[in-house]
Amino acid sequence: MKRLWSRLFGAGRRSTGPVAGPPGRQPIAPYECWTEDDPEEGPRLFRPILYVLQHDVLPDLVMRNPSRRPPLFEALQPGVAGAGGWSHLMSRSAYLCQGWHGWPEDMFDDEAQLERLAAYVKPLVEHMAAERHDFGGDVVWMVRMPPPVAALEAHFVALLNPPSPGSGEETASRPPRYFTLERSVAADRYCFCEWTAEGSHENFGERRLMTGEAFAALVVAHGERHPVRC
Repeated sequence: MKRLWSRLFGAGRRSTGPVAGPPGRQPIAPYECWTEDDPEEGPRLFRPILYVLQHDVLPDLVMRNPSRRPPLFEALQPGVAGAGGWSHLMSRSAYLCQGWHGWPEDMFDDEAQLERLAAYVKPLVEHMAAERHDFGGDVVWMVRMPPPVAALEAHFVALLNPPSPGSGEETASRPPRYFTLERSVAADRYCFCEWTAEGSHENFGERRLMTGEAFAALVVAHGERHPVRC
């Protein structure tokens, strides 16, 4: 299992030292921690598994790894099938988190640790759901994520014109794109962002929280104003 995940997604991340956080909602160890990117902003709660899913695993599947997309196609389905797909993708994210921000090393070799991980992931997966929005020739799959608890966590991710199962590769005129609506430092503000096929993270400014349909429309309008060619 370890060799398989390393081959698919590369080397694991490195751990950073612990940070003390404010009173109130406390991290669920070892899967959450306090981290501090900017001393002026203070510590924030960090959930590595969601960060890796939203900022690494999903953009990679949508734009750079077509042969690994079947679990993503499953996740876009309703009901039990969709939950199974999201559980699979969360396990990919968990594998990448090993040894990072206090996550145990080699946890996929320990049955007891896997059971604890499954108990942690289950309520997160229960929040995840996808819905399709059609705008003329554009298709947006809007994915609702677990409610964000800190900056950088996405409330929605949007897959603009992703290939569908059996459709083959994307076309040169409509390459797939990946957008997020990420919580900002201020709890009531969200950043409209895009991960590009080249791996860069673009921030298009802050927005108020909106519905999934409104965010889908925003993504399509942005895509029309700023097209990308293969």
